[in-house]
Amino acid sequence: MIRSWRAAAPQLQLLSMIAIWGSSYAAVKTVLDRGVPPFDLLRARFWIAVACLLPPAVAVGRRALGTEALRGIATGVPLLIGYALQTFGIQQTTASMGGFLSGLITLFVAAGAVLVFGERLRAPTVFGLLLGAAGLALLCFGGDEHDGARKNTLAGIGLQIASSFSYAGHILLLSRLSRRGRELQYCWWQLLTVALGVTALAAATGTAAAPFRGADPTVWLCIAFLGVFALAIGISVQSTVQPRIPATQVAVLFATQPGFAALGGVVFLGDRMTTLEWSGGALIGIGVLVAELVRPRSSAGAAASLAHEHRDAARLRDGAQ
Repeated sequence: MIRSWRAAAPQLQLLSMIAIWGSSYAAVKTVLDRGVPPFDLLRARFWIAVACLLPPAVAVGRRALGTEALRGIATGVPLLIGYALQTFGIQQTTASMGGFLSGLITLFVAAGAVLVFGERLRAPTVFGLLLGAAGLALLCFGGDEHDGARKNTLAGIGLQIASSFSYAGHILLLSRLSRRGRELQYCWWQLLTVALGVTALAAATGTAAAPFRGADPTVWLCIAFLGVFALAIGISVQSTVQPRIPATQVAVLFATQPGFAALGGVVFLGDRMTTLEWSGGALIGIGVLVAELVRPRSSAGAAASLAHEHRDAARLRDGAQ
């Protein structure tokens, strides 16, 4: 029994991080609903993560930290765009909706692998993409508008779809640029790029002087959760355990993230979704599994399949990623 638990430890550790990333949608929504500007929320959580990861990144390899700068910056740009779009989008949707839309990241990666890696567009991948499109349609148009004020606006959904597209580009870049043994340094530069970018955007929007003045303890707890657990610890754990898990199992584990996000929205924020919206989220999840589990394990396919052996947890997002 002890041996079986030890064998499953990497999967359980990764699943715990995925549950944290899923619930981060509710934390983000909580902070934004209390009036904290989007870029200031991102600024706070990313600088916390940068500070937390700097000591282990230096300890692993001081020289490697400098050599990963250009790679990390190039990969951090689409990550910055993804976080910015998602944080604005979630202001116009529920946390549950945002979590379901994050499932599109995997489908966009599957489609992008055709262009980036020259992977053949196989029937299961096409079927998974069609299921995802059907699920997206239900999410967009299956809402309940009886009160005249829809919680999930089409603009908010559109921003989060664009965010998922940017995250997919980030993941594809990871599979091209990440090098074994230097994951922490590479991740640190990505986080620093986002932190500097959102700091500049916060200053440009005129909110950087005192964005948290009068903030209640809940805001600080959520920011600490997002910066320490969802980013810093999440990256460290994923970088350590994910290479030890078969790619097909990683696909199954990540397919649960929208479910954790929806559960967090229901439990912590009282989100309510219609039957059609739940069905749409389920279709996206099934599409992810179909598109990923039956893909060939060629070198290109393995790299494109969410960059399973190389990608970091920053996308993850928290949404959020």
